Amino acid sequence: MATKQRTTKSADAVILDVLRNELASDDHAKAEGKIRRRLRHYSAGPYQQERVDLLRRLKDELQGEIHLGERSRYYVGRHGNYVAMEDFDVQRMTMDLAQSYLDVPEEVIAAFVRSAVIFYYLL
Repeated sequence: MATKQRTTKSADAVILDVLRNELASDDHAKAEGKIRRRLRHYSAGPYQQERVDLLRRLKDELQGEIHLGERSRYYVGRHGNYVAMEDFDVQRMTMDLAQSYLDVPEEVIAAFVRSAVIFYYLL
């Protein structure tokens, strides 16, 4: 019988995974409880409210930009009959967010931008 190994995730990645599913009207306390549990599950470090607040601002900014759709400054146009990841300039969005959020590793931002475009635009 094989043992199940946990994926290693940074605290920022764990927090952003939870925040991605949070809507503006959601109860922040519920999301923060889930963040606490997941940080423990992944042994990703202690809960830090300031960090959660910073990453929530990043998520809110990105979510708002993606929801602008064709009016977004990162929207580059449709690539066929259906919405596609290529409709947004993901690389430029990542670079701009990395410049605005210097305390968040760029690779974490890059992964979150890709998942956010899928979650907020493609689904």
